[in-house]
This record gives sequence, C-alpha cells and structure tokens, in this order.
Amino acid sequence: MEISWPVGYLELLRALHAANPGEERSWIGEVGFYHGVAVPDAAGWLQALAARRWPGMHPELLPFASDGSGNRYCFVVGEGGLGGPVVYWQYETFTALPLVSSFRGFLAWVGLTTAYDLRQDLLPLVSESSFERVLEPLLVAHGASAGFRDAFASGEVSPGQLHRALLERDPCAPGSLVWEGHQALRTGLSVFGSECCEKALATFPGCTAAWHTLLEAAMVEARPREIADLLVRSLRSPLVYVVDPAMRWFGELPVVEPGVLLERVADRPEALDLLDVDPLVHLVPAGDPTSQQAWLETALAFLDGGQWEPALTMACNALHVGATGADVTPALHFLEELYAALGWPVHSAWMSAEAERLRRRSAPAK
Repeated sequence: MEISWPVGYLELLRALHAANPGEERSWIGEVGFYHGVAVPDAAGWLQALAARRWPGMHPELLPFASDGSGNRYCFVVGEGGLGGPVVYWQYETFTALPLVSSFRGFLAWVGLTTAYDLRQDLLPLVSESSFERVLEPLLVAHGASAGFRDAFASGEVSPGQLHRALLERDPCAPGSLVWEGHQALRTGLSVFGSECCEKALATFPGCTAAWHTLLEAAMVEARPREIADLLVRSLRSPLVYVVDPAMRWFGELPVVEPGVLLERVADRPEALDLLDVDPLVHLVPAGDPTSQQAWLETALAFLDGGQWEPALTMACNALHVGATGADVTPALHFLEELYAALGWPVHSAWMSAEAERLRRRSAPAK
C-alpha cells in the first residue's frame, strides 16, 4: 500500500529525532511522538508503526503517538490509504474517539492542551518559557498556527474553552463538535446540537458518539420514527467509537451501551419494523451484545446479502467485544479472510500477525 503521510509529519519526526538522538519517543507536553532510534524512512515507517498495534485494536488504527497514561493517538488507514482524521484510543477499554480532521488539527490540539495544562500547573517538566521558545515554534514550523496560550489568557480555564479554541483552528474536529453538540442539547439548543453532530459525522461517518448524541436529541423531542432510525444506525456503527467516561476532555458525553440500545429497540415497534429486513435482527434474540459470536453471525448475515461494508463493521465489533473479554482470535481470523477478500492485503496481514502473536503468547512453555 502506498502511504501518503500528512504534510509536516515526517519532517516533525526528523526534527524530534535530531533533538533527541537515541530515543524512540519525544514529548511535546503530554504527547509522546514515536520516531525510533533511526531517522524515520517514509517507506518503512508504516510497518514500524504497525508493530506498535495492540491485538484487538480496531484494524484501521495506526498508533503514532501516546499520552502520559499509555493511550494512543492514531492515524486511520482505510481502503485508499491513510486518511485525514486523528483518533484518540484508550488502552484499558479499547474505545476511541476521532479528535480532529487532520494532522494540522492534531498539532493544534497538542499546542492547546499543553497551554491548557500550563495554565493549571499540570506540567512540572515544561515551563512557560520553554513552551514559548521551543515547543510552540516547533509546532508552528510543521503546520500549526501560533497563539495557543491566547485561548486561556483570562479567567478560569475549562474544557469548553479548549474545544471552542480547537474548533476555531479545525472547524471539522469531530470530537469537539460532538462535545459542543452535547452541551447545546443540555441547554435546550437541540437544533444547533444536532447540526454539530451532523457536521462531525460528515467528517467521520463512523463516529458512534455523534449518532448517540443525535439519538438523545430525538428522544428528548419524542420523534418516534427518527428514534427508530437512529437506534438502527447506532447499532450499525463501530462500537470502538463511543466515549469512555474516563476519557479526559470528553467525560461528559453520553455513553450508550449496545445492551441499552437493544432494550430500546425491543420497546419500540417502529425500530423492530426497520430491523425486520435487516441482518441486525440477529443481535436482538442473542440478547448479549458482549458476545463475539453474535456479532460474527451478524457479519455473516450481511455478507450473505452482499453487504460488505456493514459486514466489516460487524466483524470489527466482534473484535472489539472480544478484546475486552477473553479471546479475540476468532474475530482476527474472520477479519483476516474478510480483508483478503476485499483486496486489503495490509490489513489482512496485520490481522494474521496479531493472531499469530496471540497464539505464541498463549502456547504452553516447553
């Protein structure tokens, strides 16, 4: 697969490598960029980053940085190669949220969150002078706009300031749009809140947190047919892109578990009517959305109907529930074959390698 890296990305890695030779990672605030002990090579860097994937991580996520807790910042690698958005992935729950629409937006996120933490004295190893003299110029040199501290120049700092400052720099940042949309719904501005979520979905259609927020808006306004449609759309979305309550900056967003969605479906005839001709109906009698097998059977039902895209989503959901359970091997093998059939050799190879890694890890010692 030919990878076109974001403008400024490899140049930033080379600058960090030059400043910290012999290190595998360099920090800007609370974000540690992987760059390896050798100068990153554009052709070989894809596999170098793929080796940092966790078995059970969504197949299209490519981790390129981490935070101080070990959570990952990831590029999205789809059918056509590397996409624009950057995703924040939690290693304890395997959940994720699309943060920004581009790498340039991510540099803005790094600068703004560092400035935010400096205002609250949360970065003992970073001084305001070093941020001004070294870190901010480094981010600006590789695509960001200056003036990060201006967003928090007066008054009490809050997550709302951070999200609004990011949206000024990246108007299509999905995570901040969903956050803003949820805040709007809480204050009765349902139309504006829905518009924010729809804009987030235009940038990242798989943003399940946005579908959940739209669902909450429809339930508040008691729109039965729309509620039914959004219930089905939420069930068709990737489980990985929901909100972890422990996710910093986004903990106030609604968390809707698949089991709750299924209960709501069962209580609404309109939703059951929509599911009557949908392979998702396989999930309803299963009654256990944490069952890897139930999601794989649903994927097979979509495949039988020639619907490859939802089949892939269901298989990825099987991987997700397996990752937080006991064993992801069945889902990994299923996805290996599915990606091969779709003509995505890189993803198929990743699934195969991760299944083999798990096999070796679980093999009894000789």
